[in-house]
Amino acid sequence: MRKDGRAYITVHDNHTLDLILNDRVPYAVEFKKYLLSFDKTLQFTRSDYYKFCIMPGTPDVNVFYDIDYLRQHWGRILHIISITPEVYGYQTAVVMKK
Repeated sequence: MRKDGRAYITVHDNHTLDLILNDRVPYAVEFKKYLLSFDKTLQFTRSDYYKFCIMPGTPDVNVFYDIDYLRQHWGRILHIISITPEVYGYQTAVVMKK
């Protein structure tokens, strides 16, 4: 990225997870079932996490971030301009600048 360049990235975060697990996204019913099928081993609904991956190393990978972790760690590399939940469906948008 060039100096003063911008990046717009959408992510799954803890807000996304809350929306899906609490049935606030009617079109994500199947995704909720899919997520919960991994909870037995990952225990993301019963623990604090900074990030967790479902199906890592595959084209179907889904990564969920704790937004404070993302802000802290990505903010070391790029200046975070904004973090806006529910911008792309249930995903959170992160705008950064180099």
